[in-house]
Amino acid sequence: MLYQSLLRILLPIAAITQLVGMARKQTLDRWGHHIGLDTQKVAQLESKYAGHIGKSLLLGKLTFVIGVAFLVASGMAQYPFKNFCLLIFW
Repeated sequence: MLYQSLLRILLPIAAITQLVGMARKQTLDRWGHHIGLDTQKVAQLESKYAGHIGKSLLLGKLTFVIGVAFLVASGMAQYPFKNFCLLIFW
C-alpha cells in the first residue's frame, strides 16, 4: 500500500524531470546566454556525460539532496525512459 502511494507521487515527478531535460534545446537557445551556456559548451558536457548516465543516476539516487539535478541531466542526455524508470525505481 505504501509502495503504491509512493509510486503515484514519484512517477509523475520522474516523468516531469525527464521532460524538462528533453526541452533543453529550446530552453538553452532562449535563456542560456544569461547563465553563460551556449550550444558548444552544452554539447561538450553532453558528450562527457553520455558514457556515464547509469552511474550518474545511481550516484544521484544515493545522494538524495542533489538527485533532482541528476534526474534533469539524464533527461537532457535523452536517456531512454524505460531504463530511466528501471534505475530510479530499483
